[in-house]
Amino acid sequence: MARCAQVAKLAKLAATGPAAPGHAALQPSIQQCLGRLPQLQGSDVVDLTRSLARLRWRDEATWKEIGSTVTQKVEEMKVGELVEVAGAFSVASQPDAEMLTAVMGRVKADPASLTCWSWAGFFLSVLRAGAKPDPKLLKAAADVMLTDLGSVERLKTSYIMGFVDASLKAGFFHEGMFCLLSPVLVERMEVMNNLDLSRVALAWGQASCKDDALLKSLCKAIRGNLASFPRNRISYTIHGLSLLDCKDEQLLMELASAWATTPPARSIEVLHVIFGLARSGALNSSLCDQIAACSLQCVPHFNARSIARILWACSQSGCTHVEFLESLGKAASQKTTEFSAKDLAEVSLAGAKFSLAPILGSCIPEAAVERVSDFKGSELALMMHGVSGLSNNPGEYLPALELATLRHVPTLTARASDRSLMDAVASRAIEMVDGLDPPTASSVAWAYSELQFTHVDLFKALGLRCAATVSSFTTSHLGYTAFAFVRAGIHDDVPLISIAKEALRRLQKMQPVPGSLFARAFIRADLESPKVNILLEGLASIAREKGWTHLSPKPQFEQTDFQKQCAERIQDFLPSILVNQRHEMGPLLSLVLPQGDEPHLNLEVDPLDLQLSRLDRAARTRRDQFLEDLGVQVLRLKVRDQDDLRYHLLQIFGHPADPSVDDSPEELPASEVGPLDEEAVAMCGHVWNEMEPGRVQHESLL
Repeated sequence: MARCAQVAKLAKLAATGPAAPGHAALQPSIQQCLGRLPQLQGSDVVDLTRSLARLRWRDEATWKEIGSTVTQKVEEMKVGELVEVAGAFSVASQPDAEMLTAVMGRVKADPASLTCWSWAGFFLSVLRAGAKPDPKLLKAAADVMLTDLGSVERLKTSYIMGFVDASLKAGFFHEGMFCLLSPVLVERMEVMNNLDLSRVALAWGQASCKDDALLKSLCKAIRGNLASFPRNRISYTIHGLSLLDCKDEQLLMELASAWATTPPARSIEVLHVIFGLARSGALNSSLCDQIAACSLQCVPHFNARSIARILWACSQSGCTHVEFLESLGKAASQKTTEFSAKDLAEVSLAGAKFSLAPILGSCIPEAAVERVSDFKGSELALMMHGVSGLSNNPGEYLPALELATLRHVPTLTARASDRSLMDAVASRAIEMVDGLDPPTASSVAWAYSELQFTHVDLFKALGLRCAATVSSFTTSHLGYTAFAFVRAGIHDDVPLISIAKEALRRLQKMQPVPGSLFARAFIRADLESPKVNILLEGLASIAREKGWTHLSPKPQFEQTDFQKQCAERIQDFLPSILVNQRHEMGPLLSLVLPQGDEPHLNLEVDPLDLQLSRLDRAARTRRDQFLEDLGVQVLRLKVRDQDDLRYHLLQIFGHPADPSVDDSPEELPASEVGPLDEEAVAMCGHVWNEMEPGRVQHESLL
């Protein structure tokens, strides 16, 4: 063992002198002692391997024997020694996969023994050996490095990029570590090489670690190196920048133009460039044509998802490269079984836009019909659009798609549900109306009213179906159906009167949600029916009996300037006033003053010149009466301006909330005071007489 240790020390000394003489002198001695390597101490192995690396020792047999010995001694050596040995193998360009696997296992078992610098060097060794870093090691390294911020800031850029590159290869990104590294790299960005700039863009993009300062600095550095930027890194850089929500469209377009000068080496580059540009809004028709021209040979190598995404992006950009588009269409026709439902919808829409019916007009619609149960509602909506424009015979496929869409109508969004689609669904629903069960009929009516598509023939058919089967509806479905009809502007008494009669029969078993829907529907409905009046009275009675009188904030709706000013003035005067509340039984309350166990006061302020339609006046009367029946006092004021409003507030409530304000302001001339109608005057007197001094609460209940 003494002889081996001496050789290690000798090698260490020789490495500090002239390389050639040391190498020549050491060769016989090292060859003689290789057989005694198992007897070396860990520190001696470190000295030997580091010295050989400095001497550029190229004898592979020597390194192989040392690697085998280290693998056998891996449990005996310290973790730090193993990491240094791995580093020496890396410097000498002598990868040993078996040894490195054993070392990584040992490091994983005792990660806390490594310092920030040791971790950084270790990842460089792993990368140079061509091994894939273990995510658990990356997390352990990040946790250690986060406790030693000073060392991280002093790390060489190459060591930092080793950690970044390892994260990319492992697909593991430690959010805390990337946030820590961002300001460090911002200071070094201008002196970083192009490869590292590309890695930063891709790593921070995939980590979703968005930092405005980093992105700005990164874009500036890339632009400064644009002429020398390596082409094989451009697609990854565009991909990373798009993930970071880069807004520098000009930079992205210049990168893409540089990339599109020669055919790409890998098909994935095409997807990165096209979809990255599309995501950032930088893909225009001329640039898309340029990319298409250089990417033709890649089309046969695209997988199904890539074909769908590229076709969709091209359709959004206005690509005109016919050969590329037809090649994509042919590739798509061969992968119909591999497309997801979303892919089929995108391919059908893009195919229709690019007139690819001769290629896709049969295979895509057929695949959609075969897998119609896999589609979501929005995907079916897109599919129907696509098939309508793609197929020469859409009637062969649309019935199956329309039938499937019908079940999803409540989930459709306004974006996917335009007039042509909803008309098609409505026509199909009318044809099938006699077979619709109550939940489906209710859902269709609700969806059309929600999306503001008032299809009169559809609602007429649904109304007849509802009236004929009203006893089969659940109470909730009855409530939703009634409200859907009125919200859609359909006041047909055939379904509504039938629903009112059925609701009356179920009044004693009524629940708050359907009850509030009935109330909102029949308050707004243009119906003069004793049954409706009895139903509203009954709902109010049940609500008071069961305590359904809670208030909840209503999401802000658009207010006129007059309404905003009035609300602000009243809140200043009465801090406890609640704004935009909805009563548990449905009605909206503009400004409500809670009064403990006493009936709440709902204050409504209208401009003096307000003009209402007959229907609105009737609805307001029914609403006010319903609130009174619920136990809510309604005080409705018509005022000319803000001074007029303040005058009325002083007359009713006596004094403002702020005691510093004079309680006896100069009275306005009678001609300038807006008149109160008789009902309002009576109500004011009623409220004033009922309220004792101090009754107004000053504690905010919002």
